[in-house]
Amino acid sequence: MTLAESRTTHPLTMTTAEEVAAVREVLVDAGLLTEHVRYAFFAPEEPVKSEVLAGGDCDRRFRVVLLDISTGRSWDTVVSTDSRSVVTRRSTASPRSSTPSSR
Repeated sequence: MTLAESRTTHPLTMTTAEEVAAVREVLVDAGLLTEHVRYAFFAPEEPVKSEVLAGGDCDRRFRVVLLDISTGRSWDTVVSTDSRSVVTRRSTASPRSSTPSSR
């Protein structure tokens, strides 16, 4: 069974194991998931309400926050399992400073 064959019928349906694997594969293929990068957050990306109300197929997307544990940098990333691509990626934090904070 392929991801397309097991596609959920509603965009807010629970995430499947196949979708989690597909997101991981897209991130690996894009070079974004390496030995030092971990998931800090993973969830379905809610589609625009007007698309859901229109009743057609919505692009199934997932928001993943990636954290590089070696540098402290993180990225807010959106992956489409329909187009099997990274839709957006933006840096969310500066790398860790090497100097201690004086609180």
